[in-house]
Amino acid sequence: MTTTTALALFSRDRVAFGPLEYSLSVKSLMAFRITLPLTLLLLLACPSKSLQAITVGVIGDSIMNGIIGSSAGSANIPWRLRSDLDEFGHADWDIADHAISGATTVSWLEGGNLDDVLAADPDIVVVMLGTNNAIKTVWDPTLEPLFYTGMETILNAIADRPVLLMTPPPVRPDFEFATIATPLLDVDFNEFLFQEAAARSNVTLWDFHDWVTDHPNWEDFSNDGVHFWGQDQALYYSTSDEIALRLDASAVPEPSTLLLGVMASVLLLPLLPRGLSAKS
Repeated sequence: MTTTTALALFSRDRVAFGPLEYSLSVKSLMAFRITLPLTLLLLLACPSKSLQAITVGVIGDSIMNGIIGSSAGSANIPWRLRSDLDEFGHADWDIADHAISGATTVSWLEGGNLDDVLAADPDIVVVMLGTNNAIKTVWDPTLEPLFYTGMETILNAIADRPVLLMTPPPVRPDFEFATIATPLLDVDFNEFLFQEAAARSNVTLWDFHDWVTDHPNWEDFSNDGVHFWGQDQALYYSTSDEIALRLDASAVPEPSTLLLGVMASVLLLPLLPRGLSAKS
């Protein structure tokens, strides 16, 4: 499933400009021409950071740690996501990392991490949990139903902001607990997350599971059947690139972009029919 631009919802109360509706008539066009210089001045006066500087919250486990390259996962790994966002020109964005190695939805919530995420007040949250629920079901069968209730608790708590929800990746077929984990990750958990995304207007789902399996010989990237440290961590790097791309696509345009739109409209105004009129 491809990611839509539902993430364009952000950044909540920090968006300085929204879509405007116009009832076009000769008079309104003339009025627009008169007020245009003031509009340009206002746009020029708006600092870029007020529109662009946001905080990205990250919820996940050791796989998410590997993707973003956080110090929580391994101190000698660079922050992949930080570097990717910098390349998109978002050096002023903050990352609130709450990805915990070994976390199930249960342990993540019991660790007080949800309170920490909310305290950081992120503008958008990237969420991926479920791998450890599936694997550890071998020892604790309650972790399967607790995945559903735990994920609902997390998504309910961040329902007031945009969320990029990722399906957890597959485990390698020869992994020790693949027989139990695979049906949950390939079907049950995946279908649940699709349903949650469809029912929540603030959630955009990225089917990371299928994105991984679409890679030829994806098993070669997995060093232990679960994580993707193999092949020089290539899959982790490409995943971080994909997340950064999706975050960048949802960003609010900078004033320079808005100015280009306004200037283009000025050039197009003389080309409009003189009798143009539209009913509101």
